[in-house]
Parts: sequence; structure tokens; C-alpha cells
Amino acid sequence: MIAVKRAHGIAVVQDPTDALYPSMPQSAMRAVQVDYVVPLTEMASILCQVADQPVPAETTALLPHEQEENAMVRDADRGRHRGAAIGTPSAFVCPDCGGGLYEIEAEPLWRFRCRVAHAYTAEVLRAEKAEVVEQALWAALRTLEEKLELHQRMAERAEQQGLALTAPQWREDLRDMERQIDILGQLLYRQEG
Repeated sequence: MIAVKRAHGIAVVQDPTDALYPSMPQSAMRAVQVDYVVPLTEMASILCQVADQPVPAETTALLPHEQEENAMVRDADRGRHRGAAIGTPSAFVCPDCGGGLYEIEAEPLWRFRCRVAHAYTAEVLRAEKAEVVEQALWAALRTLEEKLELHQRMAERAEQQGLALTAPQWREDLRDMERQIDILGQLLYRQEG
């Protein structure tokens, strides 16, 4: 949206109160002065109106960092990775591919991009990281539950085989795992509620 406005384009944004994901139009509205904020039902007519308007003769070329980003995306689409950094290397990794992210602060919008062209605003990166954490916690809970089931079966087998020293240790491990599962489950279900 920033590049569109810089090139004297018209910014049309869905009304956040009408949007399935209000944060998307809100983000655009924070980044630039939008020309139209309309509900989805009016979007097509506004776009037709805008398309019928003459294009301003004066446009602004892409900035050097935008040209570099566009080249990086083209190269990534062709299966090549560009070595040139398009920003400052950050401490963060891409939630999609695990590659290092570069910070791009050349515009009012703080952004991140990896070498294979995945791109995020800081707000979207925060949300993606929260999703990765939640997925990892659910995977940990499932793994602990499976481990608990395995330990229960091992304890039962040890008891059936008369292994007096082994069975109590398995039972103690079971109590520890049940506590871990309870703590993690409470955390996850509280987030959902």
C-alpha cells in the first residue's frame, strides 16, 4: 500500500468492521492515508470507478531496496537464492522456512523478509510466532500423553512379570508425567477459552 501511494495510486481498503480479519485493513490504514474505506459489498463498484479514472502522468519509480526485494522474489521463484542482504540481519527466523530474517526499516512499516522471499510486517511476524509456539505446545502435550500411555503399559508389564524393583519406578515416572500433562493442558486450554 505504501508503494501504491508513493506512485500516486489510490488506496481502497475494506471497512475493518466488515472484514473477516480486521487487522489487515487496520494495518493498511495505519501505514498510509487511504482514499476509500468501504464494506465488501461496495468494493467492486469503487474499484470500477477508480479504474475509469485517468492515470496520473507523474509516477514514482521503485526505491533501490524495493528493486532488490523484487529481484529477490523473482530469483526465489526460479529456485535461486540471492546472497545480497536486503536489510539488517535479525535475531529472528522465518516461521515458514526457518531461514534467517532480515529487518527492513526503510519505510514507516517495520518489515521482515527471508532469502526465499517470505515477508512479514512486525505485527504479522508476532502472530506467526505465537502460532508456532501454540503448535509446539500442542505437539508437546500429545507427545507427553503418548509417553504416559507407554509408561503405563511398561509398568503393567513389569508388574505382570513380577519385576518388583522396576514397576515402582515406572509408577513414579507416571505421576511426574501426569503433573506435566496437567500443567501444560491447563495452559493450553486456558488460551483457547
